[in-house]
Amino acid sequence: MGKKKTILVLVLILLLMGGAGAAAAMYLKADRQPPELTLRTDVTVEFGQSLSMYELIDRVNDESSFSLSVSAPQGSVSADGKSISFPSVGSFQVELTASDEHGNAVTQDTTVEVVDTTPPVLQAEEFTIYVDKDLAYQGHVSATDAADGDLTESIKVSAGKVKLSEPGRYPITYSVTDRSGNSASVTSYVTVVYPPAKKITLNETEVWLAGNEYVQLKAKVKPSDWHGEVEWSSSDPEVAEVSDGLVVWKSEGECVITARAGEKEAQCSVHCESPRPTDVRLNKYTLNLAQNESFTLTAEVLPSNWSGTVEWWSSDPSVAGVDENGTVTWVGGGSCTITASAEECFAQCEVECARRSIQDFLDDLLGLNDDEQDNGQEHEDSAEPPSDE
Repeated sequence: MGKKKTILVLVLILLLMGGAGAAAAMYLKADRQPPELTLRTDVTVEFGQSLSMYELIDRVNDESSFSLSVSAPQGSVSADGKSISFPSVGSFQVELTASDEHGNAVTQDTTVEVVDTTPPVLQAEEFTIYVDKDLAYQGHVSATDAADGDLTESIKVSAGKVKLSEPGRYPITYSVTDRSGNSASVTSYVTVVYPPAKKITLNETEVWLAGNEYVQLKAKVKPSDWHGEVEWSSSDPEVAEVSDGLVVWKSEGECVITARAGEKEAQCSVHCESPRPTDVRLNKYTLNLAQNESFTLTAEVLPSNWSGTVEWWSSDPSVAGVDENGTVTWVGGGSCTITASAEECFAQCEVECARRSIQDFLDDLLGLNDDEQDNGQEHEDSAEPPSDE
């Protein structure tokens, strides 16, 4: 019984000694080395772009699988933990850690240079200003930079060819430089024009014209420095036509004359009536009539399209009479005036009528008519001359 116990103890001792050896062997074979990690020392990245952590590694190695992580006190790591971005241009410290599956880890750090080599974004639009006004380009150009933000206030303007006193389209060059020395420039245009018309008025708003009459309309445009051309038009050119404000009668009727300055307009109502006479001309202005003589005066009325009737009368019908056709007839000796009238226009002819002889007066007094005088004359002419006996 004693021997059995002794053997059992010896077996247990041997077993314990064998387990310790295996444990020692396992310990000796365990991975206690962190991954080998070497980082780059010349890493640069453009501002505004993210940097992948793999761009930081020069060399990494381990006998087992491993994982990587990146961190930076002044940087922002992406949600997946694989990249980092920086808030400004400059130098930033970055740490990268490599951990194997056995929990061994190593951390290295390096410096990343964030640079700005991108020029600002410069945008300009073409715009219009009025003659003799200031070149107010603000609001028509802007500049932004990824690193420096809004650089609009730093824009320089070159507008040496712009003539503010003359209408035209002129180039303007804009330029800007960011704090890193990156520059941008762009050329746009400014159009110089006269100011638009704000109001137009006419010297007449309603006129009446008779045949062949005309009227000159005048337009006044505000502002006074407006330099456009006034456009004239007639609503019915067959009634009245217009050119440069001169309105001319064409026929009876009504129409509207419009004067337009840009977007503004003014109007004048025109009433065209039938022609009115403007002048009367006679074929004779002095006339001498012998006893019992007649002469026909003719009257020309202007304008020629007047269609009225000429009226005739004598200032002294006892000297000379005139009929509706203008025939003037001797009545008695003396002077008188024959008048031809067409409405308010008239012309006159001065008439001198020969005075009657004493014989005519005696014949009238004795009641001899013209036939008796003629018969007596014929009798005397036909009488035989007296004999010499």
